[in-house]
Parts: sequence; C-alpha cells; structure tokens
Amino acid sequence: MRPWFICALSVTSAACTPELTTPDGAGGGDGLSGADWEAPENAWHGVDTVPSDLEAGGWAEGQVAPDFRLVDQNGDTVSLWQFYGDVIALDLSTMWCGPCQLLAREVDEVQEDFEAEGFIYITLLPENVDGEVPSVENLNEWAERNSVSAPILSDGDGHAYDIVPDKIWPHVMVIGRDMRVVESQVLPAADASIRLAIEDAL
Repeated sequence: MRPWFICALSVTSAACTPELTTPDGAGGGDGLSGADWEAPENAWHGVDTVPSDLEAGGWAEGQVAPDFRLVDQNGDTVSLWQFYGDVIALDLSTMWCGPCQLLAREVDEVQEDFEAEGFIYITLLPENVDGEVPSVENLNEWAERNSVSAPILSDGDGHAYDIVPDKIWPHVMVIGRDMRVVESQVLPAADASIRLAIEDAL
C-alpha cells in the first residue's frame, strides 16, 4: 500500500509530509571517533583516514555530523566520513515525494558545477513509494529516473528520522570539510538556495 501524504507548494518552499504510514525512526549517531574509523570499499572517492580526534556530535549547526554506513545504488557500503575534506550537500528525500523528485533532477548538475572544488552531493532515502526502506533496485530506479550519478543511499538505520523529526521532505543540509554541520536546513529546499549554501561553505 502506498503512503498517503500532503505536499505543500508555495513561493518559498515545496515539501511533503506523510499522513499515516511513515515508520518511526531509529537511533542516531553511534558515538564513533576518528581513531576507530575504517574506510569502506566502494566506487566513490574518499579518504583512507580521518583525524583521530574527530568525534561525532550531532546534526545541529556547528556539531560534527555522526558517521553512518549505508548501502548505495551499487550495493556497496558508504560512510559519510569517507568524504572528510569535501563540502557535502546531504539531501534527505523520499521516493514518493513530488518535490523530492523535482529536486533530484538538479543533483547531477550541482555535482558537476562544484565537484572540482571538493564537493559531493549525497541523497539519503529512508522510504520508497510504499513507505518501506528502499532496496538497491529502488535506488537504481531513482538514479535512472532522475539521471543521478552521485551517491544515493538507502537509510535502513533511520538516520533521516533523527535529522528530520517532523518528517517534512525534502530536507537539505550542508556539511563542511571538517564534518561540522554548516547549515542544518537549507530553506527553501530549492536549487538556487542549495547552490548559495554550497558556495558559502566552499
């Protein structure tokens, strides 16, 4: 059964919020420190080590974003911290959300425009069109439909629900090169605003 949801469109924002069937979230950061971190093997660029004193804080501005390890559209495990040294746009969307789909169509162009400056655009999907955790097949459908070649991750651990407790999608945040949250919510979650936030963080 597909989830019922309400989408709001206005001059300043476009967002979706579920009515009944969004699952409850799971726990947040795992308290990992840089001394314990190990680089995963996957197709994306990344660092082999992070500073040993890097310690997860939280998702508020100025805090060190907690690491997560989630499966991407290639079926590989990706770590957020492997992108230490890059500016990160973290897009939390759901597959059933219309504004999320519109935003996804801009991902590759944004990635291409800022990649040379040390930037990565990561999409975190906690729900497919049925309100369930996306499979690798779902991630590939999202990538193909929206022409996305940047990392798309299945949020089987429910990090998105910790970051966005009101479950209003899409929600975009920007993380700095030192893994500190620079902007906890880009408003509106639209291409022009996201680009400005990225430029400020580079």
